[in-house]
Amino acid sequence: MAEQGQPQEHAVWVGREAACPDGRYAAYELKFLLPVQTADEVLARARQEMFPDPHAEQALGEDCYRVYSLYFDTAELAVYHRRGWYGRRKLRIRRYGESSHVFLERKTRRADRVRKRRVQIGEAELSRLAEPNGGFPGWPGEWFQRRLANRRLEPRMLVAYHRSARVSMTSQGLARLTVDRQICCCPAEGLRVMSFSGGRLLLEGYNIVEFKFSGFLPGLFKRLMHELHLLPTAVSKYRLSVATWGLQASGNGGCCKPEEDLRRGGSGTACA
Repeated sequence: MAEQGQPQEHAVWVGREAACPDGRYAAYELKFLLPVQTADEVLARARQEMFPDPHAEQALGEDCYRVYSLYFDTAELAVYHRRGWYGRRKLRIRRYGESSHVFLERKTRRADRVRKRRVQIGEAELSRLAEPNGGFPGWPGEWFQRRLANRRLEPRMLVAYHRSARVSMTSQGLARLTVDRQICCCPAEGLRVMSFSGGRLLLEGYNIVEFKFSGFLPGLFKRLMHELHLLPTAVSKYRLSVATWGLQASGNGGCCKPEEDLRRGGSGTACA
């Protein structure tokens, strides 16, 4: 995380994400894998000091909305296995609720520092991503389509979950706390990014909590970590999804589940 006196890259959260005018942003991100009861306590305390996300679906509550994320990988699962260029980067398409728009995203992580580039397009434009030669100059998603083609990336896993989100202003900028629950996954079916049936539940009995901020760790986050004994951990919805479905091929052609994925991954329970 940042040390005092170092210059910071500031960004502004607009609803669900921090974004600069060109669709890029950088922030710190800490993840926690917590039992449901602990995650509920974190959210209850955050609700006392932070504002609800303005894009919440009122039918789900004042700060909750649905998220659908379509992840891409190579045929050899280079992203899953963190090989070379693919080790720190993920490309995905994200949709919120039943919106007619989706976001094309590239996420790059170095330790607890995250950078994103994202653009919004209409759902009807998704078919352009399947064009091998592009041919859409000036289209906002051209860079994403080009990256998919150059890196031989294909739709691999679709993940859906409910997210509760709170935001607040700090001296360093806006801070964001999210709690992801009811996380389900299924193998991708082309560029389909919407609700699905026949999925498998991830992390039964656990929620993923994230702290996102620019600059120094906000006071509320410090207190939550100290008082509830929270320890940041690495957890990837995409990697857990691949492991839950047994899609990760080992070097000898068999299947193997990393110890971390066996301990934290899904049980294979069908989503409700």
